[in-house]
Amino acid sequence: MLDLYTNELNQNTEYILDFSSSNRFIDLKNTTWDIAFIESGRSFQDISGQYNLLKNNAHILVFQDIINDAVPGIANFWNLIKKVYYKKNKIDEFTDQYEEVTKSQNKKYMGIGVIYKDILK
Repeated sequence: MLDLYTNELNQNTEYILDFSSSNRFIDLKNTTWDIAFIESGRSFQDISGQYNLLKNNAHILVFQDIINDAVPGIANFWNLIKKVYYKKNKIDEFTDQYEEVTKSQNKKYMGIGVIYKDILK
């Protein structure tokens, strides 16, 4: 990863892009990460499967599409873990919308949710 302050490659950072069903990913199940970006399929089952694979391995979990009307399964899962499992953790939501999209389509899209698991325990 590129260090934004020095514009140099940070030798201590590893970026992994792979499917959670891959052998490489499964072999990493005992690894701990600072942050995990969960970008899964579009159903409740997909996102919950990703979450269950990563929940014990990352200090910060980031979810995409948490208010996306086109994929309600992700929003449903986000609302569940936000209310039930993480009452004691810091949570941020970034849900601002492009005005031209909401006016023309009358729907919400995108949204990023962040859970800081180790902050308030």
